Amino acid sequence: MAAGARGEEPQVPPPLPRLAARPLLPSAERHRGCDGVAGTAPSPGGPAGIRTATSHASRSSSAVGGRCRSIAAGGGGSGSGGAAGAAAARASAERQLLDAVAPLLGLSAGYTLLSGDGTGPSGWGALDDVVMGGVSLSGIERIDGAGEATGDPAMVFRGVVSTDNSGGFASVRCRNLSPPLDAGAYEGIELRIKGDGQRYKLILRTDPGWDSIAYCHSFDTVAPGSGGSGWQTIRVPFSEFLPVFRAKTLRDGSPLDASSLCSVQLMLSKFEYDGALNPAFRAGAFELPIARIAAYLPSAVGGGGGDAAAGMAAGAPPRVV
Repeated sequence: MAAGARGEEPQVPPPLPRLAARPLLPSAERHRGCDGVAGTAPSPGGPAGIRTATSHASRSSSAVGGRCRSIAAGGGGSGSGGAAGAAAARASAERQLLDAVAPLLGLSAGYTLLSGDGTGPSGWGALDDVVMGGVSLSGIERIDGAGEATGDPAMVFRGVVSTDNSGGFASVRCRNLSPPLDAGAYEGIELRIKGDGQRYKLILRTDPGWDSIAYCHSFDTVAPGSGGSGWQTIRVPFSEFLPVFRAKTLRDGSPLDASSLCSVQLMLSKFEYDGALNPAFRAGAFELPIARIAAYLPSAVGGGGGDAAAGMAAGAPPRVV
């Protein structure tokens, strides 16, 4: 498929075996491997596990209702402590109630898909134009000291993108989330990144297939300079993602269903959509440090302390389907 002739990202064929042996980037720790790409990405730390709940509101409400009734039944105990014991019981019941409803309402700190230290629900790896004959090469790795604060780590998406052999894109993508993530309580995806002046794509999928319909949004970054550090926050509401198939927008495509997210991808490409080219694209070396990728709420969810507040501060996961 001659991608360069039509100005679009080509269909990416299944991975070539040679990719497994090809060097990524100079690093003692390499993150490689993704659905459709040779190699194995290490499993990051991240949350100990994703708490599960039903995806349908009626079933979820029923489950929470049962939990609340159980809390109410056991939360009014007195014990030998009198008033102090009753207050402690009420506080315990409030914490349990917050824990019960938090996955349904979303968490004030958002749900972290990738943090600067590499933690998240899934490993990440490269998906470049190499798999269809191009010569671009990229990867993502943790680099200590590359974060926003002195000494902080960042996950750095970097490499060399080339237009040779009708190529022109490099990307990193997380492994398919299993089960898919229900982010319906959230408004969109937030990135905290250090820009380089280029335009990148944020891509979500609701289908586990490697060549499935993608939901894309292009965003511009600001290069360091003029007194600025280059660090910026990009917020993309789910409503602004466009349904795209092989760099062509689907005019009659269904809008993004955030209740069933399978994967997240970042891409640097010379291609925009429908034959247009990326006006900010530069072939050659690039580097995009990432402090965080997360789902964010339209407004913070208030709440008490205890286990629920700790979960919110840690970006504990929302419900999954």
